[in-house]
Amino acid sequence: MAIKSMTGYGRGAAASGGWKVEASIRSVNNRFLKVSVRLPWWADAVQERVRRTVSGRIARGTVDVSIEMEPSDGVASSGLNAAAAEAHVKALRELAARLHLAGDVDVNAVSQLPGVFEKAGRGLDEEEIWGAVAPALSEALEALEISREGEGRVLAQDIRTRGAEVRRLVDGIRRDAPRTVELMRDRVRGQVSKLLEGTGVKVDGGRLEEEVAYLAQRCDIAEELTRLESHLDRLDRTLASGGEVGKELDFIVQEINREVNTVGSKAGDVGISGAVIEAKREIEKIREQLQNLE
Repeated sequence: MAIKSMTGYGRGAAASGGWKVEASIRSVNNRFLKVSVRLPWWADAVQERVRRTVSGRIARGTVDVSIEMEPSDGVASSGLNAAAAEAHVKALRELAARLHLAGDVDVNAVSQLPGVFEKAGRGLDEEEIWGAVAPALSEALEALEISREGEGRVLAQDIRTRGAEVRRLVDGIRRDAPRTVELMRDRVRGQVSKLLEGTGVKVDGGRLEEEVAYLAQRCDIAEELTRLESHLDRLDRTLASGGEVGKELDFIVQEINREVNTVGSKAGDVGISGAVIEAKREIEKIREQLQNLE
C-alpha cells in the first residue's frame, strides 16, 4: 500500500436517473477522522451513506464533501415549480439590491432551493437519490486517493532524506565519542593538578583514576547511539512498508528525538553538541512532515 498524505482534492461527475451530479472532496490533516457532507436539502436522506462511504476509504483527516445535483432530462420531467423559482429569484435580487451586493442569481443555487423541483422535494426516495449520487462520489474518491498518494510519495521521500542525514550525523558522533572520553579525562586531570598546585598535597593516582573512570562512564553514549541506529532502521522499514503509518512514524521519531536529547546532555564535546543541534533540526522537520501523513 502507498503512503498517503491527509491533504488532497478530488472531483467526480456523473449522469444517472435523470440527474447530473457533481461531487467534490477536499481533505486536510487531522489526528482523527472528521467528515462533513453538504447536499441539496431534499437529498439529506443519503447523507449518512455518503459519510460511511468516505469513512471506508479514508482513515484520518478533516474531509469536506460537497454534492450538487440538477435534472438532466428537462424541466418537465423533473416537476419544475416555475412560480416558486420566480419567487426565489425575485426575493434574492431584492436582497442583493437592499444590501448592495454584486452579482446575479445562479441557476444551480436556485435549483436547490425548497419547492423549485417538486419531484426532488417529494417524489424521490433514498435509493433513487443514492443511485444518482454514488457514481459521482466514487469518481471523486478515486481522484482524491490519487491526489493524496502523490503528495504522500513526496512527503515520504523527504522523510527518508532527512532520516539519512540524521544517520550520517549519528555515525559522526560515534566516531568522535572515544575522543570525547579522552578529552574529558585530560580535562579532569588538568583541573585537579591546577587546584593542588603549590599546596604540597599529593594526588592519589588510583583514586583519581577511579573518579575519572566514573565520569567517563556517565559520559558514555554508546547505548544511546545503538538505540538511535535501531530507531532509524525502524523508520526506514516503516516507510518501506507503506499504508497508514503516520501514527507509528510519529512514535518512532519521538524515540529518536529522546535519544538525541540524551546524547546532547551527556556529551561535553563541542563537535558532538553541534551534530546534536543539526540532528534535532532535521528531526523537527520530519515531525512537521508527519503531521500530514495518514
